[in-house]
Amino acid sequence: MTTRRLPWAVVDSATPGGVRLAAALTRHWGPGLCYLWGVPWKPDRSAVLPGTAIQRILDGAASVWWWSEGDALDLERVTSAVARGCVPVQAMPPEAAARVQGRLAPEWYSLVMSFDPLHPPARPPDGELTARAAWARDLLKGL
Repeated sequence: MTTRRLPWAVVDSATPGGVRLAAALTRHWGPGLCYLWGVPWKPDRSAVLPGTAIQRILDGAASVWWWSEGDALDLERVTSAVARGCVPVQAMPPEAAARVQGRLAPEWYSLVMSFDPLHPPARPPDGELTARAAWARDLLKGL
């Protein structure tokens, strides 16, 4: 398995939640990689980097995070992350995370993170991130 140089990457649109997520991870987990696409004043926040560039970001990170206030786990992002060997983490406001986790089977809970920017989760050891990536890959095989 390839050694991941960075503990995290945030790949998301340029929303206030995505910005707060990247800032909190930087403060509490140390250096990572952040790609926030789009600008808030334009309704179309499409990504500018090609898919191959996004894949290279994922190839260098142990975990990939994105912000969501929606009502479901984003399986497309989970699948993309796992395909590149990353631990996928959907960060959400606590109430939204509780709703989404309430609809998931228990083995999927850890893919949804209740996130408070002032108190983000502690950074796990690199070995644990590697184990979680393998666990997520096995979880998707069961679909």
